[in-house]
Amino acid sequence: MGDNDSPHAVSITYRKKRLRELYMLACCIFIDPPMSDPTYIAVNEPPFDDEKADVVIRSSDGFEYRTHQVLLRRSSVESVWPAVLSLPQPRKYYRSDNCSILSTPSHDMIPIIPVPEDSKVVDPLLRLCYPPWDDARCRVTLLSDLETCLGVVQAAQKYCMDGPEKIARTHLLTHHLLPLSLGGYAVALHAQRDRGLAISEETRRCARAFLRTPLLEQAYTPELECITAGDYLRLHSFHVRCGNAAEAVARNLRWIIKENSPWFECTACRGLAVVVISSDRRKWASKWWTDFIGEAAVALKERPTRQWGSVQCAGAGYTGRWKPFAKFLQMK
Repeated sequence: MGDNDSPHAVSITYRKKRLRELYMLACCIFIDPPMSDPTYIAVNEPPFDDEKADVVIRSSDGFEYRTHQVLLRRSSVESVWPAVLSLPQPRKYYRSDNCSILSTPSHDMIPIIPVPEDSKVVDPLLRLCYPPWDDARCRVTLLSDLETCLGVVQAAQKYCMDGPEKIARTHLLTHHLLPLSLGGYAVALHAQRDRGLAISEETRRCARAFLRTPLLEQAYTPELECITAGDYLRLHSFHVRCGNAAEAVARNLRWIIKENSPWFECTACRGLAVVVISSDRRKWASKWWTDFIGEAAVALKERPTRQWGSVQCAGAGYTGRWKPFAKFLQMK
């Protein structure tokens, strides 16, 4: 890893990018509207129907959302919205309560802030600032579309809106990326690289979800067109390396501490085999148990994940709860 790839350098670059975006947003506010003022659509459905709203956010496609400055200020963890709202507004960007453009300021004016995002992004982004939209059922309705969800994440990161970003990223991962498996990894990697989204954790989660399916069972998905062959080969290599590491755990039993388990001590079981456990101790083990460990090694190599389901054991039926089983083996 070079100096430019260090976490400190990445953090500095990320903050510089945010400052540039804030500057561009501030400049955008002072751009005069065209001489022939277009028709703007006021969104009057809740929660944008409050008569006490003190700011209007205008989307790029002409929709205007009446909201509260305090919500925007509290939603921005790095003072982006407080800085924007503190800037003086041109007179043309004020409206009275009857939504007519005023040429001279008056006491009932509220500022209008234009943003480059369209209403498909601005609407859910602003709604996520309101407490009722913390409900999971409402989030499904707001962020049902993958492209909309990506746009909300991008806008929330741009304006440093920590709450909406967290909600949108969680929904993006659980409802859009993980169900796609390989396609979800491709979408996350493409969004991270080409759209500048800071979703590295989601990309890693998708890569781990990719381990649930054996390599030979992977099928083509249209989302693969978003990434390069090198990206897929690196993911393929990740699967192989994880499979080899998981298989090694089942092949090398030196991590087993307890030596008085039934499969080591039972003399009634036929076909005993010798295994090596911790401290290079050699123990006789039941044949059915060593066969089961061998089958588990094969299953782990194909699916190197905790969710590989059940492995059939001729002597003990089925088992899919490998984690408690592993803890039991290590008990002193």
